[in-house]
Amino acid sequence: MLGLLSTMCGGEGCSDMALFGHTKRAFLDSFMTLKQGIPSHDACSGLFNALDPLKLQTVLRRLVEGFAAQPGDVIALDGKAPRRAYDRAKKQSALPALLGMLSLKGRMVTADAMHTQKATARAVTQAGGNDVLALKGNQGALYEGHL
Repeated sequence: MLGLLSTMCGGEGCSDMALFGHTKRAFLDSFMTLKQGIPSHDACSGLFNALDPLKLQTVLRRLVEGFAAQPGDVIALDGKAPRRAYDRAKKQSALPALLGMLSLKGRMVTADAMHTQKATARAVTQAGGNDVLALKGNQGALYEGHL
């Protein structure tokens, strides 16, 4: 849980997980028991090195699918959370692929200016969702209402 939450908040490794645990201890204590305290970065590293990557991928996919099956009308995308979901080689965001794993039919997807891209809007609408994308004045024709 610590690794997942740390990563969702921009953590990049086991040192960040330990730091996240110490700075968010009160929050973590509100829903989980840490009898031995916050794991050190070495403990986190040992755990993740022992995991089978394919099995972890399967579990995380089930988690995302479980989230997608939950009722809820709005999916909010914050630019800071998936900021590393950009493929520099292809010069495109991995966000449309993430959206493809979620059930968007009838849901509203909101995104900040970082994700105001045609590919994101297309992924949402093709999946049956509706989008609300934030714009900044420096986005020219988009800002004027020409998508």
